[in-house]
Amino acid sequence: MKIKTLYPNWLVSKNATDFLYKYDLKSMCEKHDIELDIQGGFLVTFFSNFYILLTYLIRKLPLINRVLRSKYYWGIKRYLYLPSTQFKYDVIFTNNLIPFNKQKQPIILEADFLEYGSSDEIKARVRSQLYIPTGLLLNVKKIVVRSEESIKKIREQSEFLAEKCIVIPHYMPYIKRINCSELNKKLTCKDKLKVVFVGNQAKRKGIEKLIDFYTANKRVLDEKFEFSIVSNFTDGLINIPSEFICHQGVDREGVLNILKDSDIFIMPTKEEAFGKVFVEAMAAGCVTFVPDLYPLNKYFGHGAILYSIDDDAALKSKMLELHKRLDLRKIKVESSLRLFDEKYSAEVVEYKYIELFRSLR
Repeated sequence: MKIKTLYPNWLVSKNATDFLYKYDLKSMCEKHDIELDIQGGFLVTFFSNFYILLTYLIRKLPLINRVLRSKYYWGIKRYLYLPSTQFKYDVIFTNNLIPFNKQKQPIILEADFLEYGSSDEIKARVRSQLYIPTGLLLNVKKIVVRSEESIKKIREQSEFLAEKCIVIPHYMPYIKRINCSELNKKLTCKDKLKVVFVGNQAKRKGIEKLIDFYTANKRVLDEKFEFSIVSNFTDGLINIPSEFICHQGVDREGVLNILKDSDIFIMPTKEEAFGKVFVEAMAAGCVTFVPDLYPLNKYFGHGAILYSIDDDAALKSKMLELHKRLDLRKIKVESSLRLFDEKYSAEVVEYKYIELFRSLR
């Protein structure tokens, strides 16, 4: 079975999430005698990078409404027709460009349609970026979404398209569940619990909110917690308290090791669609604090501690309770690991992908 991916290359290449993700998928397919061709092709590359440049130029026009231009840009770039005479494969797999598909190969589209964020302005921007010209999706055989919430959103527009949807979480083969020996060492009584924040775009991920929380409660927190940050600060440098341990230039394996060595994970972001790092933290045996915001609370609510980002008193109370009660830490970690095992482990997600591919033979 041969599958052609339509993911852009070159300009949006080696550091882009999509670029890395398709290599994870290729590795998965090789174990099941499925050939996944990850070369984007000239047309895919040209059009994708052309629209990246076009978007940059459009955003320089001050008189165009921010939301509207996102809407029309997204409608063009993400669902553009392409000639498909070059696509001699059993299945076309894309998260970007949909071909005209005269040869009628089955098309799988990976997309998600959830609004997220804490403010009306953010939600409006996201809503516009998730705009779907439904007529362009008629050629699509299956739509891969990340949760049942996405299907509900699609069903509001089209019952026909909702029937094409299948829920498959992100495939994250690099995340390994903490073993029993490591977990037993971790879940012990400690004078200080290690709290960690992870996120390269630290400002967008909420590091300033975490620092404000620490500063306001410094005397109490310093007695019972040790804070660390893992970030390359790609969206701007900030003033970090001298008490914080700061890790920069850490590779993916190093991040996972830091999480395994930590007790609590907090990332108070107000702009996150999913957040793979929450899954990494749960698998590493951290008590994971997740903002009680949609859709994060839908993804992780059964395995994490949900909290209001703007309620510092409640967050402090929850953290102090964890420090005092080892039994509570064990309960929360067990819930996180159960959620990981049942929903987000590589084995579970791999099975769903392979079943999908084989169903389109």
